[in-house]
Amino acid sequence: SFRFGNNKISVQGIFGQLDNLGRNGEFELGGRINGDRRFLAVHRINWRPNLNFQLSLIKADIYASGNSSISLKYFNPFNDLFFDRTGAPVNDHSNSFVGGFLWFNKNKFTLNGQLMLDDIHVTDNNERITLSVTGSLHFADIIRNVDAGLEAEMISYQSYNTSTQISTRYVYLKKGLATQFNDYVLSSLYADIHANELLKGLIITPRLTALLQGEQTINQPFYQFTPEGELPPVV
Repeated sequence: SFRFGNNKISVQGIFGQLDNLGRNGEFELGGRINGDRRFLAVHRINWRPNLNFQLSLIKADIYASGNSSISLKYFNPFNDLFFDRTGAPVNDHSNSFVGGFLWFNKNKFTLNGQLMLDDIHVTDNNERITLSVTGSLHFADIIRNVDAGLEAEMISYQSYNTSTQISTRYVYLKKGLATQFNDYVLSSLYADIHANELLKGLIITPRLTALLQGEQTINQPFYQFTPEGELPPVV
């Protein structure tokens, strides 16, 4: 991982190798045997004009092939802005995500949210746009020694397997790279009770959580025209 910049503009990145996928579609632990070598590159460009606001652009790529290795092309956080990655020869197949992050604070109120999209399609209807959203609201000192907040997540069923290439799905050890599962909506109401009078530093957090869980699996086949997860008819 790396970070460079200053308090107003900075760039962060994570680069690493994932578990390998065998030719039979099963993940191989302990190194590549006969499958694809999988690499992950994630970059975030942050803009923070003051102490109360931050806006970030997020870009992620998984690339893989039988002979993939560390690539300066994917290590470069500005690669998509200045260079063409689709020209011949194509040595790897890849799957990209793009997203944004917002953080805002005003007095005792804090808001943050993150949106991730699997590509942006304007004229191509062969693939649906897949998105996931997470966010939270936090209110400090709504009454004496008590904070309150709301947290929410919406992870669509194709968030991690939006590729016909199994090796470029955003899955590690059969779990999602950001959340372990997909196809759900999760929301929570909570309160942080600062019980310093009982024990210094003690925080008691009652929480009410609701989960709407879908029926799709994280590694099911990817189908372009069935965003609800149904299998296409057999012709």
